[in-house]
Amino acid sequence: MKRSYLESSFREPHPRCGFRCVELVAIAAFAVLETTLVTRLALDSAGHGVTLALAVTLALVGIDFLSGLVHWAADTWGTPEWPLVGRTLIAPFREHHEDPLAITRHDFVETNGSSMLVALPAMLLAAAVPLERLGEAARLGVATVTFLAAGAVLTNQAHKWSHTARRPSWVVALQRAGLLVSREHHAVHHRAPHTRAYCITFGWLNPILDRVRFFPVLESWIQAMTGAVPRADDRAHRHEQRAARRALSATR
Repeated sequence: MKRSYLESSFREPHPRCGFRCVELVAIAAFAVLETTLVTRLALDSAGHGVTLALAVTLALVGIDFLSGLVHWAADTWGTPEWPLVGRTLIAPFREHHEDPLAITRHDFVETNGSSMLVALPAMLLAAAVPLERLGEAARLGVATVTFLAAGAVLTNQAHKWSHTARRPSWVVALQRAGLLVSREHHAVHHRAPHTRAYCITFGWLNPILDRVRFFPVLESWIQAMTGAVPRADDRAHRHEQRAARRALSATR
């Protein structure tokens, strides 16, 4: 009988203990690279205010959209048994629906290490771009990646705060101002069948994406092209849980 996600391979002993060391290295590398990128932009900012403002705008929208896209993908496709992404991405999101408060028990490393690790390749590429030679387009790209990388950290932290009962007063103020996803806004996603309000950084795009049915339409296209069934693993999981409950009731 299949076990719950809380008892899945994500919770069993595996190289996660070693992966924490990878996360610690990723956090250190992220801090160095982000500092380098921000410093370079600051020193090169004279006369490029419009470009930097556009980069901030693109990054803010991009951060929220990417948070929703990754969240939707992890909720909808694959299983926790998939290599690499199964344990580090899919299982935590599936676990999150069974125990929404688990994320509040994660420390800074577990909350943000994986996000920083994923951001490193793009940051390395941005750091290698010679701004003085490639003009405004390159500057816009580097600035957007720099601000997006910062958002990669903010996303998981904002998500954690949307489940945390006791938050710093400044976090509560930002949530009330709509500058971080609030507990009330994110609660929409935790109503079965968990197919709305996927964006978990600011939540700004959720009303638009839900209204135009962006993710259901995308699911239909993918299913038509590949034959893959959205949330197939969740459906099998719920069916086996119901069967287990019926079998337990029959023995009483």
